[in-house]
Amino acid sequence: EAEVQHIASLSNTYAAHGLVVPEDKGADYVKIPKTIKEALETGVQAEIDNIAMYDAFLKDKLMTQSANADIRALFVSLRDASKNHLGAFQNALARYK
Repeated sequence: EAEVQHIASLSNTYAAHGLVVPEDKGADYVKIPKTIKEALETGVQAEIDNIAMYDAFLKDKLMTQSANADIRALFVSLRDASKNHLGAFQNALARYK
């Protein structure tokens, strides 16, 4: 559900800036985990990667332009959501160690 909300937020921002939403190629990268522990480990790594991605976006000089304030705010929100998700995955994974 959270990912659906994130995509909706990104889609709205694309529309507000007159941009076309890229084609969804996510299915090309799906890996079915063999165990719940593996799924949780994948979730942890995915959130770490998401946080790093949003941090990189936020360091770009384009994010300092006032015209992009809404994009910056969205990236901060999505990064912070990934931090929350990371904690949830880590807490669940801790039960398997």
